Amino acid sequence: MPEIAFVNDVFMPLSEARVSVEDRGFQFGDGVYELLRVYAGVPFHLTDHLGRLEQSARALGIPLPYPRDRWTAVIAEAVLRSGFPDAKVYIQVTRGVAPRDHVPAGPMVPTVVVTVRAMAPPDPRLYAAGADVVTVADIRWARCNIKSIGLLANVLAKQQAREMGAVEALFIRDGCVLEGATSNVMTVKNRCLVTPPEGPL
Repeated sequence: MPEIAFVNDVFMPLSEARVSVEDRGFQFGDGVYELLRVYAGVPFHLTDHLGRLEQSARALGIPLPYPRDRWTAVIAEAVLRSGFPDAKVYIQVTRGVAPRDHVPAGPMVPTVVVTVRAMAPPDPRLYAAGADVVTVADIRWARCNIKSIGLLANVLAKQQAREMGAVEALFIRDGCVLEGATSNVMTVKNRCLVTPPEGPL
């Protein structure tokens, strides 16, 4: 079964997907993303993910090129073309292509990329024995409620975890655990599921 990409209105095998070297996502990390799970062919909480994509794009002043029904149709077709019943769908929208300059001249056409890959289940041993994690100082920017494609701090944290033989790195700020480099953090306290509050972390 093929890994699928959708780039600016065209479906193709992921191995054939290309974007311009002058895309602002490549040059500046000027874009937003969402990553969602697919279970048995059905995207999980798709409406919520699309709502957050809209909020992130609005915060950066990037006009999304599609309404929600178009996004829904694109994702459904991409999943169908892939044939993966359990998958991860990555959506990325950048400000578009322009000669490198911090402030682009004039209106731009956003670049859209959607990819679908098979999602392997976690190692069963992690459920039985738990996972080792490390804690790292949170050096990210102050607008983590925006799903920016600029994830260098997360990359460095994940590298540190791997070098120390751990599965994940947890960001710590002012003595509080915020989230993992590539995961959410939830706890069960007094039989109640506790999650971080909404808004900027």
